[in-house]
Amino acid sequence: MEPIVTIPNSIAWKSDGLKPMHISYKRSLMNPCPSFNVSGLDPYSIYEMWIKIENMDTKKDPIFVIHHNGPMNGENWMRNVVSFDRLFLSASPKPEREAVTVRLQKAYKLTLLIKNESGMVIEEYRNPLLTFEAVAPKRGAEKKEETVVKRAKASPNPVVFTRRAPISAVSNKAMEMYRNPMHNFIGMSLQERRSVWEEPVVKKFKQPDALEQDSPIKVEPVITVSNPSLWISNGLKPVAACSNGVRMNPCFSFIVSGLDPNAKYEMFIKIEALDNFKYKFGEEIQAYFVNSKDGNPLDPVVVSHGILKGRNWMIDGVSFDHLYLSTSKNPKSEAVNIELKRAYKGTLMIRNELGEVIKEYHNPMHSFVGVSLLERRNMGEKGERPYTLKQVNFF
Repeated sequence: MEPIVTIPNSIAWKSDGLKPMHISYKRSLMNPCPSFNVSGLDPYSIYEMWIKIENMDTKKDPIFVIHHNGPMNGENWMRNVVSFDRLFLSASPKPEREAVTVRLQKAYKLTLLIKNESGMVIEEYRNPLLTFEAVAPKRGAEKKEETVVKRAKASPNPVVFTRRAPISAVSNKAMEMYRNPMHNFIGMSLQERRSVWEEPVVKKFKQPDALEQDSPIKVEPVITVSNPSLWISNGLKPVAACSNGVRMNPCFSFIVSGLDPNAKYEMFIKIEALDNFKYKFGEEIQAYFVNSKDGNPLDPVVVSHGILKGRNWMIDGVSFDHLYLSTSKNPKSEAVNIELKRAYKGTLMIRNELGEVIKEYHNPMHSFVGVSLLERRNMGEKGERPYTLKQVNFF
């Protein structure tokens, strides 16, 4: 059975665009932290959990961080939440206390890697939600109270335990021990323990396979736009582009349902010209109008979002927040080449494991016109001018 990974704190990661991550020069605890629920592992095999931090702009020299619990058997990983809550980020090139160095104003994405006993990667889990932009903390913000670890000894068995407490709560007195009757256990050999738990575990992991064979799921994708408030406009939405490439704002984001949870799908966004004309802004009428001169539209461009299982697409959504727009004929970082003053539309395409396109979805609000960065900045925060889009022919 293949590993199944989900995000328990997806609400904390949801954002209209990239999740802003406040990072100081010394070090900052990653908040929200990447957390995962893992199932489908062999309960008695040993696994390691790694998190890969990759720069979305350069895609060079990714950083790999192992989970602080180290190697554990599959039963422990599946029983508890795999949370990288001890991951620190720093903007310094020489961070302290094993923090990870990131660059401010850069976009990063996180990938969960599951390795087996031989060190082979058996699963790579990517999710569009696990993307963030490193930003500096706001001035005047209150600093979080640091925590310290205090140790105490208990008799008759001298077992040292640790506990995190704020500085104000630290004292010279020993901490009180807390005992619970349910924390009593009996030591047994590994073979004896396997004989006790083997039947329930096998039954637990074979039950989903039987359900899949008895009750096949019909694939009828249903798609809606997850960020309609950012796309609502009186006409075509003005979107900025430059020669070096700029991140598309707003981005194409969808909510998908009706997929087979266990089948794999690949999501594409197709960007194509809306017509053969170039648009021009008229100062007198305060509106874009279609120029009568024919243009030479570029060929449609298809951008892939990756391959994931249907349950992951339906839980986390589909967000193309890594899409860049460029006016250069040879764009960098796999940006999409568009022309200014030309109208385009975006279409979502879903491809199954056989390579067949099972769904194409286009919403009229996903039509935009490319403008320069200077013109985009002069349009205000919402990226709109107080005018309506009209097709006017002066000839």
